[in-house]
Amino acid sequence: RLLPETWNHAGPERIRRLVRHVLFDVDLVELPTGVAALRSVKGSPQVLGVTRGRLNVTGGGQSVHVPVGGFVLLPAAAETVEVQPLE
Repeated sequence: RLLPETWNHAGPERIRRLVRHVLFDVDLVELPTGVAALRSVKGSPQVLGVTRGRLNVTGGGQSVHVPVGGFVLLPAAAETVEVQPLE
């Protein structure tokens, strides 16, 4: 179901839950350019989609640049990843 517009602040991140479902959640996360954030995968895979700018995602010994409109899968085995907006 779609949820009302409520923003939570976690450090430099602004997070808004868009959808809550028994199988998955969809969150909108805003992060200022140049500020890195650690994302905890916690044993379940996550998918990051970029709606504005570009991201550099580092984890599990790999680093990936994700352009606007792109997606990246964070495997459950990664535990934590670093996400950094580039622009």
